Amino acid sequence: MQKVVPISVFVSRKLSRLFVHQGFTPLFDVPVKIQNPEEPLGTLVFTVMEPQDEGSAVHWSLVSYRSKVRPQTPSKNARPKQQIIKTAPSATPSSDKANAVLDRIEIPHDAIQQISELLIPGSSLIISDYGISSETGPYTDFIVLTH
Repeated sequence: MQKVVPISVFVSRKLSRLFVHQGFTPLFDVPVKIQNPEEPLGTLVFTVMEPQDEGSAVHWSLVSYRSKVRPQTPSKNARPKQQIIKTAPSATPSSDKANAVLDRIEIPHDAIQQISELLIPGSSLIISDYGISSETGPYTDFIVLTH
């Protein structure tokens, strides 16, 4: 009996592409459309936990990371500039934010079908503002940079 291996799906805002690997083998990649592509998505990692509703749905675990913009260090001779910092309270739980990110990504229907057929517990969906890291190689899964 052959061992079934989870898939990893990587969506890159920078490249506007979706990549699918199984094990460490690339299966396919397709272009995706991202609404408001100039706006960051952040980094989200969804992992399939277990099937629900007799296998017609799956339970996902979510980890998200939003990078913070680092302030620029002024040069020695630079004059200080007045800065206005706006903050807004976070009114929505992380699952609502994740759904909002997912709603911005348009994936071709045939790719969704292929992915759906391959999803098993342990499979992951990674969404990132960045491209595939140069550290991702033939014997690694997707490596996600967060800066």
